[in-house]
Amino acid sequence: MSSKNFFSKILLLTLSLFLSCTVNAALTQVSVLITEDKTDCSGQNAYFNTLGNSFDKCSISVLKDDNTLAQLSDVIIKFGISNSGSFSVDETGTQYAAEINGSDFTTLSFDDSTNTSGQWIYNNGEYTYPDIRFWTAKAGDDFVLFWQVNSSEIPSNCLTGTNASNLSFTCMNLAQSVTEGTWSTPNTQTLSHITFFGGLCTANQIANSAGGCAGTTTNVPEPTSIALLALALFGIVARRKKR
Repeated sequence: MSSKNFFSKILLLTLSLFLSCTVNAALTQVSVLITEDKTDCSGQNAYFNTLGNSFDKCSISVLKDDNTLAQLSDVIIKFGISNSGSFSVDETGTQYAAEINGSDFTTLSFDDSTNTSGQWIYNNGEYTYPDIRFWTAKAGDDFVLFWQVNSSEIPSNCLTGTNASNLSFTCMNLAQSVTEGTWSTPNTQTLSHITFFGGLCTANQIANSAGGCAGTTTNVPEPTSIALLALALFGIVARRKKR
């Protein structure tokens, strides 16, 4: 391969990375603290029990502006803390039992010895069915609901961190399918359990990256850096052509 063709191909590859970077936006994690002395799922005292009192009926829901209820995510799996202090599966949504198990979460860990915060990674960071869109961390009488939105699409009532205004259809309907995230408990109390929600994307949609089901790139190179590299390579190619 001639050096001219080699540098031309490098230039095209770099420019394609730049275009990909501008299309794929970073994600921002948002959350809301629920302080109504309720659990997240299961039972008459559950916050998300609008479809019924069983774990299978638990669903992330929120009122829309027209006062109708929007169902945004099905319950998928719940992790508690075992006697040894590690995570263990408490319950799995029946409709996803054949598709998911505890080992699909390749990372589910604590940041400290007090079990008040941590992180999770699903399926080694690869998008799969069922997708994950929301997760809750329960401790004491309260729980925190987490999700991630495109950083470029955050409306004024969808704020970074834990904010009451995030509990709205406008903000929650922007939840993306994601493969990793962090969690923290209410008032730095010891974690009771973590529950994951999603499942709205079909396996076929995920396979074909349709309907936003393939998620959004979380760690992308700086567009400016890639643009400068592209210009530098373009200069190299131009100089070689003049010789």
